[in-house]
Amino acid sequence: MPKNCSTDVSAVVDHVDHVLKTGTDDEKQTLKEKFGLGSVVHDDDFAGVLEYGPWQWQGHDFYTGYADFFQFCDFVEVF
Repeated sequence: MPKNCSTDVSAVVDHVDHVLKTGTDDEKQTLKEKFGLGSVVHDDDFAGVLEYGPWQWQGHDFYTGYADFFQFCDFVEVF
């Protein structure tokens, strides 16, 4: 994983953990909507979906160009 992506992912994980542990229902809903997951009811289901981004690295190869993994990295970078 590119270093800037791993740093960004760590920061996002810390933020998501903080909001899910201490945030209000409105703050949690806003966070879910930011990821396009506003309809997910349970916080643990929401957090479980977020791990799919880093898994995209396994499917990366030299033929895919702008692979899903790099799209994920770009998304968390602007988060």
